[in-house]
Amino acid sequence: MVYFFPARENLELLKWGIFAAGLLTVGQFSFWGNYLPRAYPLHLRGTGEGFAANIGGRMFGTSFALLTTWLTTMMPEKSTALAAASVALLVYAMGSLLCFWLPDLRVDRE
Repeated sequence: MVYFFPARENLELLKWGIFAAGLLTVGQFSFWGNYLPRAYPLHLRGTGEGFAANIGGRMFGTSFALLTTWLTTMMPEKSTALAAASVALLVYAMGSLLCFWLPDLRVDRE
């Protein structure tokens, strides 16, 4: 929500919002080191992690730039900032909801 209103009206609040969003975004990368190595069998770890990072991050991630430009044409103000904020909100909401269906990879420590 920080990109919807402060980006157009309050520069100081936008600076703090970008800082908070940056912390949360960087915090998600702890997922790669903890979850992905256990998600794939030992002989497929490099391939599995590479596939997840490259297909998910590069192919799906960059395709949302097309969604943003298409959504910009649909906005009443033709605002790219609002379109980008809408796409980011959609991606974060989908990620937050879909993470509940990830398999539990706890290792028994007995």
